[in-house]
Amino acid sequence: MKVLLVYFSLGGRTKKVSEKIAEGLDISDVSIEFFEYTKKSREMIPEQNDIMKGDLSNFKYNESIMDLAP
Repeated sequence: MKVLLVYFSLGGRTKKVSEKIAEGLDISDVSIEFFEYTKKSREMIPEQNDIMKGDLSNFKYNESIMDLAP
């Protein structure tokens, strides 16, 4: 099973919660990778201004991603 856990943590509480969720997943092979959401990384996302405003209309639902099993 594959799990993608995405979060934003300004003060660190959400990070702690996401780590607890990862610990609670009963998966023998769990890896956590952190990606710092900096100004430079935001500039790599063309829709960043829309995302910052909460507008996710550019993102389309893709049913095929529901089955992530290998």
